[in-house]
Amino acid sequence: MHDPEKGPAVEKVQQALLALGHSLPLHGADGVFGPETGQAVSQFKAANGIAPTDPVVGKGTMLTLDAKFAGELRPISRWFVRTSRNPVTDGNEVMSFITGEEAFQEIAAAIRSTSKRDHLVCIAGWECDDREFELVPGDQGSTINRLLSQASDRGVSIRALLDHRAGGGGSGLGGDHGDFNISTVNFINGLPTGRAIHDDRHLPVGTHHQKLIIVASGDGLIAFSGGMDLAADRLDRPSSDVRHLHDVHCRYRGRAAEQHYKVFEERWTDHPGAAGIPLLTLAPTFTAAGDKQVQVATTYPNGKRGITGAPAGYAFAPSGDQAARSLLHHAIASARRFIYVEDQYLVDAATSQALLAALPNLAALIILIPDTNAVNQEIHQGWRRRREFIDPLVSAAPGRVIVSMHRKKTIHSKAWIFDDEFAIIGSANCNRRGMTHDSEIMVGVHDALVHFNWAKQLRVSLWGKHLHLASGSLEDPIAGAVHWATPSAAADISHYDPLGGTDEQFIDPDFIWNKIIDPDGS
Repeated sequence: MHDPEKGPAVEKVQQALLALGHSLPLHGADGVFGPETGQAVSQFKAANGIAPTDPVVGKGTMLTLDAKFAGELRPISRWFVRTSRNPVTDGNEVMSFITGEEAFQEIAAAIRSTSKRDHLVCIAGWECDDREFELVPGDQGSTINRLLSQASDRGVSIRALLDHRAGGGGSGLGGDHGDFNISTVNFINGLPTGRAIHDDRHLPVGTHHQKLIIVASGDGLIAFSGGMDLAADRLDRPSSDVRHLHDVHCRYRGRAAEQHYKVFEERWTDHPGAAGIPLLTLAPTFTAAGDKQVQVATTYPNGKRGITGAPAGYAFAPSGDQAARSLLHHAIASARRFIYVEDQYLVDAATSQALLAALPNLAALIILIPDTNAVNQEIHQGWRRRREFIDPLVSAAPGRVIVSMHRKKTIHSKAWIFDDEFAIIGSANCNRRGMTHDSEIMVGVHDALVHFNWAKQLRVSLWGKHLHLASGSLEDPIAGAVHWATPSAAADISHYDPLGGTDEQFIDPDFIWNKIIDPDGS
């Protein structure tokens, strides 16, 4: 294989080179063997003692690549977007959580698995609650402070990037809640091996909204991401007066965990406050941990719009990054049967247009959102903006578009499932902020199994939770749509009425919306 060959085999080699850290900045994995690919091949051969180091992929090079990936080089699924910045990785293990109890128990166990100086805990969060709430109810040693304190006592390095404006809902109208995470920042900085940054390097009305935890221990590298902050409101405690949020989160092992670490590493090393405070250098993972293909995508604003702090903008994304939107819109356009989405806000006009264009290919579009009154203290114009999102869809496909709201809990999840083949889980709400303006992370997961794959298992679990039905009646998503169209009395959902309330009045609502509540960070 050499210049100027092209095709799927070339693309697989390019994806492998990208996953191994070789750069293809101009063309990425485009399936064309050009000079850029040739240079990466030569570098790979030189690094692995393969002679001659010419830009030719022969038997020896392929055998070495196969050994690196333990036989896992497979065609990359059509669901993914081909980019050099966000490579698709294979051989990953992915576990989903649809309750805080499940997720927090795994997070606590991961932190407890650290035991020595070359182990690491990284947290990038919108909120990290250091109050005395137990991640594992009944386990007094499972508070954030105690878990991190004990890890530090073992010599484990702890690094955190916590948002400086959490508490305002990301709407820009909540004021500067800069002290929201300050107690956690101060606590971590008081640990012998802890360093935390109260991070305000975002646009003036922006926020760092990623929810990311990475743990390096004797169990290997583990990453968690999704919609869950480390906060008590993700735990379902009937006796508590804390508002309960429904959310979705995931755990990753394999090279997808390395891609999560890269997200944290980019922000940390680019931040002036981290100067002289290094992160650990982690050895690349070559052994497959599972069988899932994963792509990690992010949102960052264009620094030219005025990032707070110096230097302006991010060195790793000088013009911003909208890979999360690209991944989502590509998946919407690729769907051929149905789309199921859970979202906190559901107001992004561009995503509504993408769904509208996809409707001719879909037998069902099922949407679950919280009551608008529950989120309007944050977005203030929810009734109007949701109507603008929903009405064109319902008008274009009456009977095939079902919009429901949860009657008992606030939907905080940002979860999309396509054709029972592909899922996207992360922190980005379906609003312009999440797609262009704030720091976000969204992760696409594909499982090649045909019958009961990962995405299908997640959908069936979510539907069973919301509808209170056994999985056997939910396996077929098209037939199961009837349970959303006519929910039983036992279900926690009801039809959403877009005319069910009114917004507070502003003198110039569009100006407030476009400049403060849901601005464009392009």
